[in-house]
Amino acid sequence: MNGDQSGRFKSHDDISFGQPTTKDAGPEQSGSYGNFQDPFGLIYRMLRTRDRAALSALYHAGLKIPFTALDRLLEPFEAQRLRGSGDTFLPIVLIVGPPRSGTTLVYQVLSQHLPVSYFDNWGAMFPRSTISASMFFKRSSERPASTFHSYYGNTAGFRGVNDGFHVWNRWLGSDRYSVPDDLDSDTRKDMRRFFAAWSKAFGRPLLNKNNRNTLCMALLASVLETAVFIVVTREPVYAAQSLLLARKHIQGDASVGWGLGARRSRSAPQTSPLEDVAEQLRFVYERQHEQLDSVPPERVVHVCYEDFCREPGRVVAQVTGILRACSPNSSPPDLPSHITLPPFANANTMKLPKSRFDELSALLQDVPKSVAY
Repeated sequence: MNGDQSGRFKSHDDISFGQPTTKDAGPEQSGSYGNFQDPFGLIYRMLRTRDRAALSALYHAGLKIPFTALDRLLEPFEAQRLRGSGDTFLPIVLIVGPPRSGTTLVYQVLSQHLPVSYFDNWGAMFPRSTISASMFFKRSSERPASTFHSYYGNTAGFRGVNDGFHVWNRWLGSDRYSVPDDLDSDTRKDMRRFFAAWSKAFGRPLLNKNNRNTLCMALLASVLETAVFIVVTREPVYAAQSLLLARKHIQGDASVGWGLGARRSRSAPQTSPLEDVAEQLRFVYERQHEQLDSVPPERVVHVCYEDFCREPGRVVAQVTGILRACSPNSSPPDLPSHITLPPFANANTMKLPKSRFDELSALLQDVPKSVAY
């Protein structure tokens, strides 16, 4: 998101830099995943924005190389933590949803107002030793900055919330557009071991947002029995419009796909960018609906972006209730019983020429409300 507590914001999705990876490349690489048609053009456009979160993303990307040595130095400590983790972990709150749907804003608000741990930009510098680096520098127990601003999912500063691809890629692979159908027993045990070690280290429920996890909620629910899902949705035409505008900025060309569910290349022959983003969003919504069929409803909180903007405090209260219910022994004493937050300005405004906006709306008329909301 891009904005502040006064109510102005603009939603974005994650951008990262690095070398392409495979799942077998190890946790040390976060990867670029072939997301960008023109990375140098993107860097130029990011610099021109003078946006603090955009500049911070470039700064963090540059630091990953010199931090590699320290990451390797901490790796033995990480391995020791994982070996002694046990098999019990606290609630894991996973924010999911289509790209450009408001997931980052929800992530920022909840991390600011709930006693949770979260993956941050500092930990992302240490993909081999995320827990140890965060513990050593006491990052994850600190609250993030109080501003609700981001640049395509990237937040400013080391304390800013992070999607955690450097963690999830260990088990799900480096392709941000797809997930495995299943995980073998060793991989499942490794995932459980990590989250048990995280819980032991920080003693707080974990909060994370990652749009790719939308495609594998059922799988994650089967591996992590304390995982609950906050499913964020947005009026489809505005999410699709935002995706189209994001393509222009990130790829420099609206015909080049970007984001969860996007095509790997330019729009198919005879397919316009409007048709392409509509198909992209339809795919994600349908996969989300399929996944939810296999997740117990008591482990799901549905959040409509438009309602969240009006009453963000209501969602904080809902998640508080889930954390109380999921606490293995007793409710954490510092969970808020009530919170009042000012509303956010709804970013659902027409930004395309009316004829194109109307065409996009017509292309999405067949997305059932039961799927989108």
